[in-house]
Amino acid sequence: SYCPEGENPVNLKNAFGVVTHGLKMADVGEWLYRITGKSEYQDYATYLYRAFSTFGINRAFNDLRYPYLVEKDSLFTGHGVHTYEHFRTLVNAWYHTGYPELEQAYDNAVYKLEKAILPSGAGHGNEWLAGLEADPTYTHTEYCTMLEFRNSLASMFQKTGDVKYADHAEKLTFNGMMGFRNADGTAITYGKGDNCYKLDSQYHGEHETHKDVRYKYSPTHSDPAVCCVPNYSRNYPYYLDQMWLKATDGLVASMYGPSELKTNIEGVNVSINQITNYPFSDKITFEIVVDNPATFALYFRKPAWSEKVVVEVSGATPEESAGMLKVKKTWKTGDVITLTFVHNPKWQEVVGEEVYAQRGPLVYALPIAHREEVIKNYEFGNFKDYHCYPLNEDYKSVGISVSEDLRFEYDELSPGENPWNQQLPKLKINKTELVPLGSTVLRRVTFPKQ
Repeated sequence: SYCPEGENPVNLKNAFGVVTHGLKMADVGEWLYRITGKSEYQDYATYLYRAFSTFGINRAFNDLRYPYLVEKDSLFTGHGVHTYEHFRTLVNAWYHTGYPELEQAYDNAVYKLEKAILPSGAGHGNEWLAGLEADPTYTHTEYCTMLEFRNSLASMFQKTGDVKYADHAEKLTFNGMMGFRNADGTAITYGKGDNCYKLDSQYHGEHETHKDVRYKYSPTHSDPAVCCVPNYSRNYPYYLDQMWLKATDGLVASMYGPSELKTNIEGVNVSINQITNYPFSDKITFEIVVDNPATFALYFRKPAWSEKVVVEVSGATPEESAGMLKVKKTWKTGDVITLTFVHNPKWQEVVGEEVYAQRGPLVYALPIAHREEVIKNYEFGNFKDYHCYPLNEDYKSVGISVSEDLRFEYDELSPGENPWNQQLPKLKINKTELVPLGSTVLRRVTFPKQ
């Protein structure tokens, strides 16, 4: 059996990436511990990280092995999905043991991670990080990479309490991940860059262009691998699961969006209905329903992008600490809490003297008008593989001055409208209109700093 006293599950010959994907059995151990409270499940999850760090199967899948994290002054080189998903196992092992060596390894891993982040919130890697720093035009990502990274960010927030990870998880969800799908939900891209000027089954590099079938829209992507499409369906179910956490004295709203939570606190059934058009709206209303009056705390994340958060609630005074707003009172059915985020659009800098626009969790991009060319039809439904080509090259000559003010314009949605496809918010600068990155196909995200 695979255990400290038996065989090492990673000490294998001729093994490929599937074995190191198997390190995510540590997720199962963590979940079983959470459900049962039995520490042996966490012990085994931690053992799996130790086993992984003992034997190197293939350098391409080993970025998060302890020996490679002793020093921080090197870049990730491995397969993106492995690198980002393994963050969960590392942070869980540190969280469970408290070993200072693992804390240092985690800090070094985060240092390397920061050099791999794109404006959309994605970590690059399609498929490989290849020792490169993030570049919004030439280093791209894949959908599986983003999903595993977002799930790791949620775990990192849960373990550390640092709100920057929850901020980042939202940014990745609403920008990078939404920016891969088409408007009617019939196809996604396998790989894509933040700056995406053409999708034609080719990688367009700085110095070369070569064939790569990942760069197209498809409902299957059966030619590279059928992994990104099923992972697309896991995006919001996992996001919903990560929105609320338990605290010792109540509940934590870690990420926001329209939803309903049903839980039990010390024998009292609690329902919290979150009413909002977030991330398009700055206002969130929480409606409380309880079986009986109950005293507990509600914690709300204060995003770093919001200068302040106005909290409206009766019978309690909000307290702010470590990026969280705490509201504690005896709750009864009909109680309402309203959060209003007060903030303005901002220019954010990226490597290479370029900038991009962000307001709240949404990154904005210049949409590029395009035409579609179908390369494969499927037998059922409106499903097809297709390429996207720009109608012109006007996007190359758009000049934006960061000294100019970004003007935000948005009309609230009418009932039944899709916030990602209709009545989009806009950032305007001179005569240029930018829209949310997550609502684009071809787009330009970064501009020279002028």
